[in-house]
Amino acid sequence: MSIKAPIAKKINKGLKTNDNTRNDPYFWMSERDNADAIKYLNDENAFTKSVLKNTEKLQEDLFEEITSKIKKDDSSVPYKLGGYYYFVKYEGEKEHPIFCRKHNLDAEDQIILDVNKFAKGKSYYEAGGLSISTNDQILAFGEDTLSRRIYTIRFVDLTTGKLLTDKIKGVSEKAVWAKDNKTVFYVKKDKQTLREFQVYKHVLGTPQKEDKLVFEENDELFSVGIGKLKSKKEIVNKNALNFKLMRCNESDNSLINWVDVVPHRDNVLIEDIEIFEKFLVVDEKENGLNRLRIMSADGSSDQFLNIEEETYSIYVGTNFGYETDILRYGYNSMTTPASVIDYNMITGEKTLLKQEEILGGHVPSNYITERIWGTSHDGEKIPMSLVYKKGFKKDGNAPVLLYGYGSYGHTIDPSFSISRLSLLNRGFAFAIAHVRGSEYLGRNWYEEGKMLNKKNTFYDFIACGEKLVEDGFTNPKQLYAYGGSAGGLLIGAVVNMKPDLFNGVIAAVPFVDVLTTMLDESIPLTVGEYEEWGNPNETKYYNYMKSYSPYDQVVAQDYPNILVTAGYHDSQVQYWEPAKWVARLRNLKTDTNQLLLFTNMEFGHSGSSGRFESLKEVALEYAFLLQLEGIEK
Repeated sequence: MSIKAPIAKKINKGLKTNDNTRNDPYFWMSERDNADAIKYLNDENAFTKSVLKNTEKLQEDLFEEITSKIKKDDSSVPYKLGGYYYFVKYEGEKEHPIFCRKHNLDAEDQIILDVNKFAKGKSYYEAGGLSISTNDQILAFGEDTLSRRIYTIRFVDLTTGKLLTDKIKGVSEKAVWAKDNKTVFYVKKDKQTLREFQVYKHVLGTPQKEDKLVFEENDELFSVGIGKLKSKKEIVNKNALNFKLMRCNESDNSLINWVDVVPHRDNVLIEDIEIFEKFLVVDEKENGLNRLRIMSADGSSDQFLNIEEETYSIYVGTNFGYETDILRYGYNSMTTPASVIDYNMITGEKTLLKQEEILGGHVPSNYITERIWGTSHDGEKIPMSLVYKKGFKKDGNAPVLLYGYGSYGHTIDPSFSISRLSLLNRGFAFAIAHVRGSEYLGRNWYEEGKMLNKKNTFYDFIACGEKLVEDGFTNPKQLYAYGGSAGGLLIGAVVNMKPDLFNGVIAAVPFVDVLTTMLDESIPLTVGEYEEWGNPNETKYYNYMKSYSPYDQVVAQDYPNILVTAGYHDSQVQYWEPAKWVARLRNLKTDTNQLLLFTNMEFGHSGSSGRFESLKEVALEYAFLLQLEGIEK
């Protein structure tokens, strides 16, 4: 028997900004460790479990189904760095990676970091930013035990396998080594805002308090990062919206005589470059699709890698070598599993080194991927990438899950997903809406979806949903939507604007209380995000944000079925944003549809760190969708 939905108490709180005042009756939830707030989260979790109790068997089956397709013993393609080949492997049911190396490909594996040992007994553990000293003898890595993306850098003596005593706390994950093999540089985070703002130098064997400040970024709109380059002869991003690539002779100490290598183009975005002795590789995006352009240093050739699929993802892989003719790149699509390929830039020969193995088999030709375009409110054409199983009928009677993000210029390229097969094989189509706010169609596509243009993102997503209905893929009773973080903001805005377009939506760790968060400079990331959303201390941005902020725009109307997830230790979207949003929705909505909130009380923004454990959250989300479709297994 299901329990009653929790009703959060109201305590009126006037929030005044300049001449504007809002009442926030759920502001009290933002008091971390408040007993009433924690009780409310636990009550919502219990309610969600109660409502979805009839899906528990389905969740278990989905989890087993997805994990059964994943190769348990697996390893990455080795890459050469210094005197070793480095790779990552997984073993059996272990949740975490094991980082290894060996002198040659026939030698025995040397384990340099077994993350499973460090994660033992911890509810969350992530290791990242691995960096090897120039003499190959010391490993530096960052660890996060709370999923708040605040790292401690630790060191392993690879000659003995023992941890050094050094611990560098409150920092970003990666250390950069100096040539002396005892000095590292790292980026420190502000304790309160988590902004990466200081570069320090640390000498092994000395306490962190003695580290020397090398650089500090005082402008709160910016963060800093550090890293090494293979070459310092090229630079990108000089007076060009979509970027251009320039060269300056290294003997020109004045740095005045810059020459275009790849000029700026209005319709082509430069995303990445890779420099070799004889070749320059440029990762470009045109009309939404990436392409790898290979240019010889002597100007004798300029070519593109040939791609056959209509929509796909391609990217430059790990290429530490400089004096080589081999380019390593990655490729996948919504039907083709992730592949690692070596390409001989002289002969044109391709060598498939590894393709993600799907246990039980996977036949790409059994699935169809295509790209269609909707029309937004201002006439702009909005692309979508779709995938569905052969036999899918476009008669308007099938379920479709529409995914969107659309912020920070972050582009969601069409890629393969093992877990998604569980939806496709049950009759769903899956679509990605490449809305403005991403860089799918270039830098201007991003500019048209941020700050005072932010609503374009929401209108674009709605247009994509309407196009799916118009073209017979689905109907509003079988159309579903998914978005996480800033994509959760998209979902929240869209269900306020067009609630009758969807039967159900999932908002994962959603950024929905836009005004309150952007007005609180003590919250991590806030000030640095003014360049994305605007500064609400200015009236024009305040009014515009308020006009779309999901929390502020909840009204008394019917809403679709909604599943919301949150992380109690989330440093990017604080747990109270989704909690407050659900409380207000529950208070005002006029329908009897499901409204569920699940807060993971142990993790943060990224959920579980384990490769299998995280799939339990996927199974929960899929079960929510499938039960709405009446699919029981």
